[in-house]
Amino acid sequence: MDKTEFITQIDQLILNPVTRNIYGKHEFFNVGYWLPETQNQEEACFNLMEKLLEFMPEKTGSILDVGCGLGATTDYLLKYYSPTDVVGINISSQQLERCRVNAPDCNFMEMDAVELKFEENQWEQIICVEAALYFDTREKFLKEACRVLKPGGSLILADIICEKTEYFGNLVIAENAVKDLEA
Repeated sequence: MDKTEFITQIDQLILNPVTRNIYGKHEFFNVGYWLPETQNQEEACFNLMEKLLEFMPEKTGSILDVGCGLGATTDYLLKYYSPTDVVGINISSQQLERCRVNAPDCNFMEMDAVELKFEENQWEQIICVEAALYFDTREKFLKEACRVLKPGGSLILADIICEKTEYFGNLVIAENAVKDLEA
C-alpha cells in the first residue's frame, strides 16, 4: 500500500465516530494501561501516559511526540513541559488539524517518522505511544530516533507487539511483526 492510501485508511479508523466515542472527550488512540480499578478506555490512556512519564525523571528540555495522532498525548505532556518545548509530528495533515485544536500552543509538523527532518542530536527526549507498529518500518524509526536524540537523551516507547499483522488489516506491514514473542 502506498503512503497516501495508508494515510486515508488510518484517518478513517482514527476519525471514525465509533472510535472517537470509545475514547471519550480526549482524543487518544491507544490501548492504554489497564489497572484493576480502571473504568474506561480514556482512563486507561491517562494511566499509560503516567506510567510512561515515570521513565522520565527529568521532565525538562525539548520533547518530540512522534506519531502524535490527534494531539492527546501532546496535550498531556503540557502537564509537565512548556508548550515551546513540545513538538508533535504526524504523517496525516487531517490528524494534525485536530492536534492544533487539542494542543493549540504546541508546534505540530507533518512528517514521516522514518524520515525525520531534524538535525542530529536535536532532541533531549522522544516519546512514541503505540504508533511505531504503523511505521514503515519500526526499525527505520528507531534508527532515526537515535540519530536525532542528544547524547544521554531518552526514547520512551510504548508499542503493540504482534506475531501476525493481519489483525490490523493493511495498516501494519509484515516487517513490524515479531516472529518469536518468547525470544
